[in-house]
Amino acid sequence: MEFKFELGTTLRDKVTGFEGVVMVRAEYFTGCVHYGLQTRELKDGRITDWEWIDGSRLILVDGLTQITKEGKPTSGPHPNGPQM
Repeated sequence: MEFKFELGTTLRDKVTGFEGVVMVRAEYFTGCVHYGLQTRELKDGRITDWEWIDGSRLILVDGLTQITKEGKPTSGPHPNGPQM
């Protein structure tokens, strides 16, 4: 499955107008694709949780630079992780 939007892209919900950066994507067994968007704004000086929105409601926001990852990933398989 190929996702329509890349991580780090700024999107807007066509229904509510909510705007945020794609932090996570999920594909469900039923075929639904949801994106977790996090707003660039703080609430009471704190980062807010991301909002899960169905991909069919999202549009690309023009004019904003895509956020990219720098360096090597800081997570992944751990040598002392749980064993099955």
